[in-house]
Amino acid sequence: MCLTSVILLTTVIAPAAENSGLQHGLMVGIPTGAALGLLLGIWLLRRQRQQMRRAASVPSPGHENVAPPGSS
Repeated sequence: MCLTSVILLTTVIAPAAENSGLQHGLMVGIPTGAALGLLLGIWLLRRQRQQMRRAASVPSPGHENVAPPGSS
């Protein structure tokens, strides 16, 4: 949906508006927004992976008092 709206803006609406400011804004804004979105997505993914690694390395509370399965 987002890609369709970008294509519509750059091919139909911007040329019909006869406003070079709109065209320049789209040509600068679209790649800038895409790059910022990509960087934000990478940052969030790395942050989530670090949190998952920390959670996996820290034993849960009471872990020492629990007997392994099958031992009585």
